[in-house]
Amino acid sequence: MKKIRTRRSHDEWLSLIQKQQDSGLNAAQFCRQHKLEHKYFCKRKRDLSAHHQPVIEANKFIKIQSSANAVADKYRYLILHHQHAELHIPSTTDVTWLAQLMQALS
Repeated sequence: MKKIRTRRSHDEWLSLIQKQQDSGLNAAQFCRQHKLEHKYFCKRKRDLSAHHQPVIEANKFIKIQSSANAVADKYRYLILHHQHAELHIPSTTDVTWLAQLMQALS
């Protein structure tokens, strides 16, 4: 028996991709749950994300990592990863300034 393929519009694919990201499931889990072909879903996601970067983001949160250096609090720092950049910020940085920076990066 031949599989029937569902044709989806551009907006339907954007919606599916956004649902997958919001679900917290990885692509394979989402595809199983929604009876989608995983390989094709990933291809569509890759193709569409190149054209709709503000809509489709791999991760909406900016990863912040605290340093492991426990010598003194004044020497501790946060590492801010954004796209292909890494920024080391002292832990004593004003939180208001840090929030403004993170908002500007998003």
